[in-house]
Amino acid sequence: MRKLRIGAGSGNDRRGRQFFASGVALENQEATRFHYLRVAKKAGVPENRICHGAIIRFVNSVFRQTMNAPDHLLFSESHEWVDATMPGAASVGISDHAQEELTDVVYLELPAIGRVVAKGEAFAVIESVKAANDIYAPVSGEIVEVNSALAESPEAINDAPYGAGWMVKIKLSNPAELDALMTGTAYREHLS
Repeated sequence: MRKLRIGAGSGNDRRGRQFFASGVALENQEATRFHYLRVAKKAGVPENRICHGAIIRFVNSVFRQTMNAPDHLLFSESHEWVDATMPGAASVGISDHAQEELTDVVYLELPAIGRVVAKGEAFAVIESVKAANDIYAPVSGEIVEVNSALAESPEAINDAPYGAGWMVKIKLSNPAELDALMTGTAYREHLS
């Protein structure tokens, strides 16, 4: 069985129930939750003292961060993704890992259509309850479309970073730049 390394965790919830995690995630979330419960029981923690909700939240957050990087997308080291499978222009957004680190997105300043950006250039500003950050162009080209719906509903970035949370579409000026980006598999390894 394939295993993924993750951090161990333990603690108490507001009711004093204990939460144990052994530091190893198995191949899927259900197996991992079961594994953590087994660890707690082996440690002699009574069933009514185990915080099942905390275990589920911990496991879900770990799997969400380490596993949600679709293979059809390409990723930059600064956590932007590119979907170059559509003809004409590549969709760009931030990764699930990036939105998870930002927490709740409250504002997004997008560029004007027609702006030409260079790879690595800041093209947008994203604000969350935690911080404000620049978003960098993972490829060079002309911005031919912006997701104007995000001005009214920036939470779509948190809810669906690879779907409704796309930010801009860029007509590539140098398609060879795609070769320098990470595949979904390489990005997941980069995060671990």
